[in-house]
Amino acid sequence: MELRARASSGRPRRANDFAHGCKLPVEDLAACLEIACTRDPRPIDVGRMNGQSFINVASGGFDVAPEATLDDRLLDVAIIRHREGFAIGKLAQELKNPTDPANEIVLYRQLPAFTIEADEAFHMNLDGEPNLAHRFEFSMLTRHLEVVY
Repeated sequence: MELRARASSGRPRRANDFAHGCKLPVEDLAACLEIACTRDPRPIDVGRMNGQSFINVASGGFDVAPEATLDDRLLDVAIIRHREGFAIGKLAQELKNPTDPANEIVLYRQLPAFTIEADEAFHMNLDGEPNLAHRFEFSMLTRHLEVVY
């Protein structure tokens, strides 16, 4: 999924979380093409949710998984707890450092697999596609896909 926003210059700006995560020079397409043509592919992990594969789940512009890498065999999970007394200002503060163990709203974990269950069906967005279920099972296919970056 490609998101577009207007930069201060008025030109469309594209947000490509996966390319940014690979540290590709996304503003220099010639450099990206050179990388694609000259570097060797490297194996990366592929996530699975209820049987669907994914590489990256967009975070709405926040770096909520600062310790994530493409080949560490772990899923990086950021959970936002909403409970009585929830304050948007505190959430914004905690999103600046999601790995802080003192956080009360944002919980960050690295896991090889996990399951989210609820009594009522809820939406889970995966690569821009909404999914509705009571249960979402996440797992990892380690070093499953070769990518040049």
